[in-house]
Amino acid sequence: MPAPAKKTIVWDLDDVLNPLMEAWLEQGWKVERPDCTTAYGELVVNPPAEVLGCTLGDYLESLDRFRSSGAAAAMAPNAQILEWFHERGSAFEHHILTARPVGTVAPASAWAFTHLGRWIRHFHFVPSARDGEKLPGYAKTKDEVLARIGPVDFFVDDSAANVSQARALGIRSYIFPQPWNASDLTVDGILAELTCNSSE
Repeated sequence: MPAPAKKTIVWDLDDVLNPLMEAWLEQGWKVERPDCTTAYGELVVNPPAEVLGCTLGDYLESLDRFRSSGAAAAMAPNAQILEWFHERGSAFEHHILTARPVGTVAPASAWAFTHLGRWIRHFHFVPSARDGEKLPGYAKTKDEVLARIGPVDFFVDDSAANVSQARALGIRSYIFPQPWNASDLTVDGILAELTCNSSE
């Protein structure tokens, strides 16, 4: 008798599986602007241009440079999630769904498969718009992708808007806690929920 199908988790990449914003603030932005004293916990909106006192363009240019840097490639995965993958990851099918400018997707994919390739089998992205860039008319939002790759059982993302859209599709979804959201679960709480709902 065949084993029951494993349930599918779709993970956001940046600020969920990796600590992109925190690493960028310390190793990118503050290196470029050593007079900045903003703490990571003060980034209560995303994008945080207003908190940092800069233009949106300045923020995006700095973040995109960091995304393609050696420091970004060297980021360690979230330790709690990595431990959970070692213990429970094989009980699920895993997808990554990230929103990034096209020019930074290759290093993101390399990071994902370098650190989590034992479990990740699918990598998707929607392009974050950048000035002057014209792209084919594929899916532009995460909920469009989620609707196409189904069935999806669980979705984890740091954006409350993305989670709300996924829930509207009937997907059990979790807001990954970050300073810019109001998640009602800790990281351990999310992982415990996933574990309790595995097929094994």
